[in-house]
Amino acid sequence: MRAAVPLALLLLSPLPPSGQGEADEVDSRDFLAWARESAVELDSLEWSETDPKAFAFLDEALKGKRIVYLGETDHGVAERMEFRLLLIRELARRGFRRIGMEMGLSDAKRMDRYLETGDETCLERVALYGYRGDLRENRKDEIAGWTDDSNPELIQAAQAEARWFLRELRRIGEELPEGEPRLSWFGYDLSIRPGGGYADAAELLAPHQGQALFDAVMERMARVPGESRIEEAERIEALVVLLDERRDELVHLLGDAGALELRRALQRMADAFRFIEGLQGQEEYDPEAVAEALERRERRMDHNMDEHLAEWPPDEKIILLGHALHLSQDSTAIHTQGFGDMWESIGTHVEREHPGEVYGIWLLHHRGRHGVPRAQPPILPFLSPRGSVERILRRVHPILILPLGSGDPREAWLDEERVFCHSGAPARAVLPRQVDCLFFVEVAGEPGKRPGERGQEPR
Repeated sequence: MRAAVPLALLLLSPLPPSGQGEADEVDSRDFLAWARESAVELDSLEWSETDPKAFAFLDEALKGKRIVYLGETDHGVAERMEFRLLLIRELARRGFRRIGMEMGLSDAKRMDRYLETGDETCLERVALYGYRGDLRENRKDEIAGWTDDSNPELIQAAQAEARWFLRELRRIGEELPEGEPRLSWFGYDLSIRPGGGYADAAELLAPHQGQALFDAVMERMARVPGESRIEEAERIEALVVLLDERRDELVHLLGDAGALELRRALQRMADAFRFIEGLQGQEEYDPEAVAEALERRERRMDHNMDEHLAEWPPDEKIILLGHALHLSQDSTAIHTQGFGDMWESIGTHVEREHPGEVYGIWLLHHRGRHGVPRAQPPILPFLSPRGSVERILRRVHPILILPLGSGDPREAWLDEERVFCHSGAPARAVLPRQVDCLFFVEVAGEPGKRPGERGQEPR
């Protein structure tokens, strides 16, 4: 199902008026009573200080599950990093070691190398963190509101926060029992600053200089002055066809794993150039064309995830990070007020392909301040809509975890469409169809702010 307005705008838009009133909160008194009895209350979001006993519910909840979604309803709040760290620590203790992020392959590879080695120079070459060494100098491949650095202070704060998150994640990894698999990182999305695939491919091929296939690949990888994004994508795709035609030679050169890695680095880079062209290539803004590009992106994420899942053992335990609308289990039943309905998300695709193996957790907020890259100023206050789920949860505890699916009839209030807040805007869904557990933080702050520094408005 196609969204009426592109997701990029949907995720970054200011708060439209809500259509629900306080009457819903009165009708939800039984649900509130159930939530007060069922919620796991936390005093802190600091992973190193939180008692692991608070997460004992996961022992039962994760039986038969091997894929956990950690979905954030807002990319622009600092608490998403602490939410991830808390849950990753507990999931790692339960055997979940492979972490996938809504990001490109090349950046993820460099981040994984940092987690493995602790070498900070790996983080200096991550395009999402500002590295430009892999980008073309003669063409601007920027996505307005995503990578155009229109609000550098916000972008720099978010980049610093991401580095902090990875350092903390490495600390978590160092606490794992010696001899067990380490925490590893992968990307299942397209790159929004493509170009790193060239460097990754060259690195794979470097030990094989002088081989005939090496020369053929390096010649075709050379960037052509003045080529358009589509021409660049077509050149790379032609190279992928060549690799497929000479697969036996490629496997002899790099081995099965190396051959797959080279092909993947190139193909995903070509996909990324096509995606950026779909967003930026029109002479005039075309909502339909942009929506189509975003849907194609989602289908590429499906394909990328299917590739990863096919190559790993069937009992591999995986954590997926991303926006909650991507990591939803029945996304076409989500209605975004004023913007239209969601298309099928990657989360819905994975749930369908691996039924019963997914456990989803979403992070919700009631109020605070968040980063909105396209806005002026880029830090805006937000408040959950009247009648929303967040308005009820704030009456339970400032920080809580609420597992769903209890069977208690008082929980059934959620079995009808309810309003929740995503990226400062209302959406409606039957939440138990989308997610298995809610993680609620009453007050959120903008990226780069640690607890105690974050704004407290509005109420």
